Amino acid sequence: MSKYILSTLILFIGFVGFVHAQEEDKLESESVEIIKNFEAQLAESDKLDINPSLPPVDSSNRVVNYQISAKPMLINYPAPDIKPIAMKSDELPAVKHSYLKAGAGIPNMYYGELSHFGTIADRVDLGAGATYHRANNNANVQNQKFINTDAFLQGAYKIKEDIYLQSKVNFREQIDHFFGYDNENISYTEQEVRQRFRTVDISTSYISPENDIEKFNFGGNVDLYTHGDFFDGSEKGLAFSAKTKKYLKREHPVALEVIGDLSSFKDSTDFKQSLNTLTFRPTASFHAEKFKVLIGGNLVFHDKSFSALPIIEAIANIAGNKLVAFAGWEGNIKKNTFRSLTNYSPYLVSNPTLFNTKYNDYYGGLKGKVKTVSYVVKSGYKQVDALPLYLQNMSDPLRFNVLSDQANIIYVEATAELTLLKKLHLATAFTKSFIKLDTQEQAWHVPTLEINLNAKYKMLDDKLSLHAEFFTANPVANITDSFTIEYLNTLYDVSLGAEYALNETFGAWIDINNITSKKYERWAGYRTFGTNLMGGVFVKF
Repeated sequence: MSKYILSTLILFIGFVGFVHAQEEDKLESESVEIIKNFEAQLAESDKLDINPSLPPVDSSNRVVNYQISAKPMLINYPAPDIKPIAMKSDELPAVKHSYLKAGAGIPNMYYGELSHFGTIADRVDLGAGATYHRANNNANVQNQKFINTDAFLQGAYKIKEDIYLQSKVNFREQIDHFFGYDNENISYTEQEVRQRFRTVDISTSYISPENDIEKFNFGGNVDLYTHGDFFDGSEKGLAFSAKTKKYLKREHPVALEVIGDLSSFKDSTDFKQSLNTLTFRPTASFHAEKFKVLIGGNLVFHDKSFSALPIIEAIANIAGNKLVAFAGWEGNIKKNTFRSLTNYSPYLVSNPTLFNTKYNDYYGGLKGKVKTVSYVVKSGYKQVDALPLYLQNMSDPLRFNVLSDQANIIYVEATAELTLLKKLHLATAFTKSFIKLDTQEQAWHVPTLEINLNAKYKMLDDKLSLHAEFFTANPVANITDSFTIEYLNTLYDVSLGAEYALNETFGAWIDINNITSKKYERWAGYRTFGTNLMGGVFVKF
């Protein structure tokens, strides 16, 4: 390496000399003679011998103590991502959007039904349908006939998941006749005893989940209707409601509902009556593991007055879902409109006096489900201000007046449903009332005992469906034209029916009503048809 350094130094000196030789005005020109080349040599030196070796082994025992402070480690483990095993699902049957049912029977009966439901866009569902039913027993009872026609058109728009805006238009025409007279001694033409009701109902609803524990729950609807009869009785109504609910601590709902119900009725003499109610219904519920308590009220503005009526209910689980006890107190105002009264009795006069019914209901009972049996047993005491009662009009016995009275009612109600062998479904309902009136002697034309039993059974791979029904009610009281009290005969009806599906599209059906041919009277003078049957076919496509 020293040789390289020396050579470099000689070259540098030579380069400097060359530069200076170029400066003629400063250096004189001389010649240099090289006698001997320079040779650099290093002197001899001794080598250092280095032999590395390991240090001696330390064989002494050493004890080492470690002191580690205990410190809890807070580690959050994410929930495991459990994925279900993929399973091949069964293919769903093809959806049938349309349904047609038609039939005929005796005495002189005809029935037709048609409906269609479908989706015309991802968010729009539409449906429409109509029903026609008529019967004529004029050969046995003069003018015992009716014609019922119903039609509807509905649509729903999906705003987002589980939230819909739904509208529906209903039309109903009911043609009936006042045939409750002595056919042997009196005769009327069909036009003289004809009655007809027409109802148009238009409603719009905002439908959303009612039990979303994270958000405010909203819902509401608006309903407009007109209802009139053949004798120029006409009623118009507007009903609306809006409800909101919020869960406190994710389990205790607090709700407020506002309900308005406005109606105006005009009879053939242009006499007008109005029934208007505005109700504020606040409620709050407290849920625990074994019980639930609901507290609220119906704050009602009605008849130019105000009523504050309670809503209190307590529910306790005694043995889980098998045995649940409940008790409560509810008060409210119920409207008796021309539409509601004529729906109850089509033989009502065309100029009734309309009124509201105020009640307080104190009740208690048991409910539950044991295996395949669901049941509810309820009893209570009800104080009623203005209970509707019905008596024959003395000047026109074919029609009925509505009147009212103060009433104290003790009642017992029971319902049960049972499924046997996965094919047989049984259901029953029982109601018994003990009515004490303030001024009237009897609860005119109001049944105090009603029992209903029905059964449905499927067989032959569910192609054949059988059904049976039994209904009975106690005789109702009436005042005769001689001002004596009479009790009409016991009401009961036994009916059977069957429906058989030939395939997924076609089928046949038959219904037999009032098999015992009991011609009972629900309204004085108006007997039922007796035994009647009807059958036909149905198509799904």
